[in-house]
Amino acid sequence: MNIENELKNILDNLIDSEHPDYSSQPIPCELDYVVGKLIELYKRLSPEERKTALSLTSERNTYTLLTFAERMAALGVREKSRERLLDGLLSLIIENYKIDWRDNLTKLAPLYHGAQKIGIDPQSLFTEAASYGNNRVAEVIKEFPLREPENRSLEAFGYREDYGADGFRYKWG
Repeated sequence: MNIENELKNILDNLIDSEHPDYSSQPIPCELDYVVGKLIELYKRLSPEERKTALSLTSERNTYTLLTFAERMAALGVREKSRERLLDGLLSLIIENYKIDWRDNLTKLAPLYHGAQKIGIDPQSLFTEAASYGNNRVAEVIKEFPLREPENRSLEAFGYREDYGADGFRYKWG
């Protein structure tokens, strides 16, 4: 199977309307692994192939990719995993502001907070994530750690820490 077909196949499994309750599922769940496959494939692509991947993502994948970013912020904290946080950031690059850039931007706060919480350098993490993209999202990710602390906090973006039945989560609203 060629890369484009493999990407289309994965994205067809990430249609938002088929996963309306994704945000309330236990972390991790099966859909996290499906999105994870997309992220792992994206990491292996050449810069030119990444452009193709971004062109194949559509509005129908937005909710799933944004939700994945938030879920990886929580899982990154639970597992003390830099890789999970990186995957969350990459899902935002792949989502590529398909509907509303503010929804994408909002997810950066828990990913930044998660990095701080587990003791890794957010600047380094965000710079690495940005290196995987050549779009506006990647630029914003790279610049996010440079914001004033009050402009990158959980509170500034409407988030708080929470503990549910399955463990630590970030809650919005």
